[in-house]
Amino acid sequence: MIYCWSNIAFVIVAAATVSGYSFDNSEFNQFLANDLDDLYSNFLHHRARRAPPPEDDRCGPPRHRPKLCCAEEVFKAMHEADRDIKQLCFKEITGMDRPEKPPHFDPFRCENMEKHRSEINCVFQCVAQKKGLADDSGNVIEDEYMKYVKELLAEAPYMNSMVDKIAQDCLKEADTEEASDGGCNPTAIKLAHCLFRDIQLNCPEDQIEDKQSCEMLQERLKSGPPPQSR
Repeated sequence: MIYCWSNIAFVIVAAATVSGYSFDNSEFNQFLANDLDDLYSNFLHHRARRAPPPEDDRCGPPRHRPKLCCAEEVFKAMHEADRDIKQLCFKEITGMDRPEKPPHFDPFRCENMEKHRSEINCVFQCVAQKKGLADDSGNVIEDEYMKYVKELLAEAPYMNSMVDKIAQDCLKEADTEEASDGGCNPTAIKLAHCLFRDIQLNCPEDQIEDKQSCEMLQERLKSGPPPQSR
């Protein structure tokens, strides 16, 4: 079943955004889209799903995970490890078992854009708290986060020399974030975006299988401004 949830990679941000991650990075947005699709697919218990006709797809280009420069195994392991926690957090935040997916709907562009962005922000905070990476206010617990990044990147030993710098840089980038208007703390989603971006921008040359695709990915990651508070 092809819906706009799978096309977040092509979102153009044209309105006020949730403090923290501003949904302006198409590559990271596609990972968010995959998580949402995964939540929905889990709920369907692998039942056969009919794809809508082409005219029902108003979000444009093809939907697929971006081809990474390296550390594919890291992000796959992270996705699998967080799957059940995200399902639980999504239900806690929204009261629903899975995302609503009505046809002709892009959750990050249409009338409910801010609501859905806020929910994703809160899901990331919830996941971080359940994993012991954030306190009750959603602020990152730095020692636990450093340990988490090192354990995560143990799947990619070629990143060993850069682990501390990447983790510390991301902590600094997220350090000034605060919850706004009674919403959730954006630190967790900003850290996730920073980790994704900085790993891809620092892949060792000998680990890059498709240099042309990697260069294109890195250019897209560099061209988008880092998330900022609004």
